[in-house]
Amino acid sequence: MSCVTNTIVPPKQYPNYASYKALFEEQYNRLTISEPFTECGPFYGPTLGGPDRPPWKLEWSIMFPDRYYIKCVEYYERKTSGHPQEGHLGAFSYHYGLQSGRFDRLGFPRRSTSMGTLIRFDLAPDYADHLHFGGKDHIPQIDIKGGLIILDLNMFDFINQILHHRRSKEPLNECFQFEVA
Repeated sequence: MSCVTNTIVPPKQYPNYASYKALFEEQYNRLTISEPFTECGPFYGPTLGGPDRPPWKLEWSIMFPDRYYIKCVEYYERKTSGHPQEGHLGAFSYHYGLQSGRFDRLGFPRRSTSMGTLIRFDLAPDYADHLHFGGKDHIPQIDIKGGLIILDLNMFDFINQILHHRRSKEPLNECFQFEVA
């Protein structure tokens, strides 16, 4: 990626929620945003099963005065084998786009359907890793050319690339080093 980041490459699985939380908070504290913004979240924690067990979820949005925003969601699930506290990244969505002006009950911005998504990387249980970009939805990894591997992308690198794009005005596909076939 063209932007130098100061993030630690997080694993896709953790021995327990406490280790996930510690690494997230370390990276969060290292993040530098040099323009005005507001946040919704980050909200994160176990959703079932106990205080240090999967599944757990993170939801976080960074909103800018020009109505653009970043929203990141991660879901960690219990592995079918291994220790019951061990969680692996089962789904994620890293989104950048224009707010609709409406917000959900927690205060997260809703996407603008008229503007569409500028860029979003997803891994969903019912759909393999894919990209939304350039007015196209569900672009599979096989149709993405260049150095980008969706499953290797982490939340903080995504955020840093968006911040780089906002500063430099470099096209998003160049920030993330990809072309769509």
